[in-house]
Amino acid sequence: MTAASIQPSSPPALSLRRSFLWLAGLVLAVTLARLLVLQASPLQLGPDEAQYWGWGQTLAWGYFSKPPAVGWVGGLAPLLAGDSAFGARWPSAVFHAIGTAGIFAFTARLAAGQSWQAQAALLAGVLYLLAPGISLSSLLLSTDAIMIPLAVWALYCVQRLREAPAAIGWGVAAGALFGLSALGKYAGLYVPAGLLVGALLDAPLRRALLGWGGLALVAALLVVMAPNLAWNAASDGATIRHTVGNASLDNTRWSLEEPLSWLGEQFGVFGLVAWPVGLVACLVSLVKPGHPIRAYAATGLIPVLVVLAVAFASRANANWAAAAFVVLCPAAALALAGPLTATTNGVQRWTSLLAKLAVAFALAVQVALGALVAGVFINPALADRVGLTAAIADVRGWPQTVEALEVEARARGAVGIVVDSRNLYHGLQFSGRDRLRTPDDVRRLDPDSRLLLRTWRGWDGALNHAESVGGLQPGTPGVWLMASERSGWEAFFRQDFDRIEPAGEVVIDLGPKRQRRLKLWLVEGVRPVTRTREELARGP
Repeated sequence: MTAASIQPSSPPALSLRRSFLWLAGLVLAVTLARLLVLQASPLQLGPDEAQYWGWGQTLAWGYFSKPPAVGWVGGLAPLLAGDSAFGARWPSAVFHAIGTAGIFAFTARLAAGQSWQAQAALLAGVLYLLAPGISLSSLLLSTDAIMIPLAVWALYCVQRLREAPAAIGWGVAAGALFGLSALGKYAGLYVPAGLLVGALLDAPLRRALLGWGGLALVAALLVVMAPNLAWNAASDGATIRHTVGNASLDNTRWSLEEPLSWLGEQFGVFGLVAWPVGLVACLVSLVKPGHPIRAYAATGLIPVLVVLAVAFASRANANWAAAAFVVLCPAAALALAGPLTATTNGVQRWTSLLAKLAVAFALAVQVALGALVAGVFINPALADRVGLTAAIADVRGWPQTVEALEVEARARGAVGIVVDSRNLYHGLQFSGRDRLRTPDDVRRLDPDSRLLLRTWRGWDGALNHAESVGGLQPGTPGVWLMASERSGWEAFFRQDFDRIEPAGEVVIDLGPKRQRRLKLWLVEGVRPVTRTREELARGP
């Protein structure tokens, strides 16, 4: 017997079909669990979610601060599952299930021919499905839940086009999906933008994009985006201006604290593996020809670099680079699949064991975080026990707020309620949908049975959708109950009404040491003073 014949044999490679079945089972279990959590949750829609639901009451090609897809989902989904918080939120869990399948398929194409192809595809899907940001996004009506899965499948189509440049159909599919992704959130355009850089580094991608398939991609993207672009043109660029304004670049601070804090927050968005490993893998691929992620690395890096620059100049929300999910999860899986499965010699076996332990620990932490989020949705008191009261304040206490304000308004003979913030407007709009009436409410309910809901506009213009649609107009008759969360703005209010008198306050308990405290006035005779945004920001 030769020495070679007594060497331990390598374990059989995991088949792609078997790995897909494993992932499909996990996706079904996790998605069902998320839907059950949403069904059991007592939490009402937060202000942003309520705004999207409100948009969906009148379907359009664009809305004030976001492209239209989230409004379409928020308006149409309740038709299938009821006009409730669950009815508006359930599509997010389903979208992310579809996104997980896309991550698997895309990674499998990138790893084609490798012995660890199935492991890489499975790991990429798991990293995406269990990422903290995805666990949270799956339980909310959000733009990311629409944008990311569509962008993932668009990249899959691009990869198929890269493999067969003459297959124009893949170009059409990619462009259409990129367009739909951008209609979910304009940040989806980071992905095709990254392909332009990728084409400079990767010859097959360059040939594909410079051929008829690439032309078909661009044409399909423009066709899908055209109605929204036309809507923006007719609306003075409302959505685009608001998207740019979100970055607050007119209020630059040039601080290192914000970008460093943002970088740390990304562990809580992408996860303990996908964020550091995927980022490093993308960077390495830029200087390593032949790397499987090289053609798409810029797609993952561009949103990170752009948002990092914005954070350095002013501020950045934790999820602003969420488009990078489409590449960071596959990149991390491709980097880890080889070491995780290599067992040729003793050193590699130990390396593989350590890598498996590290990945298992990271995923266990992410599962625990996902379970915590689910637990908070089912039992909000859990948030109080673990110090997350402030994190869920925006989705608590809205029915109680509606009831308290309605009681005060009716007792004082007011024709309606006027608020001074978009958060209050949209929070009341959804939870009070059967008791309050906004200008864009098209539901067939008795108009005389509901109080009117409007918002005060503090400057000569509209800062948000609530002020654009629901702004209290000059000369509006009747006595109104005004509710304000702000402190020190009474002088502004006194300038804008013929009569204003204090009417007490409403205090809603939102958990330990957290309240929604609303100062109340009775106001009459609307005659707003013309102010600039700067004057409003300085205060009275």
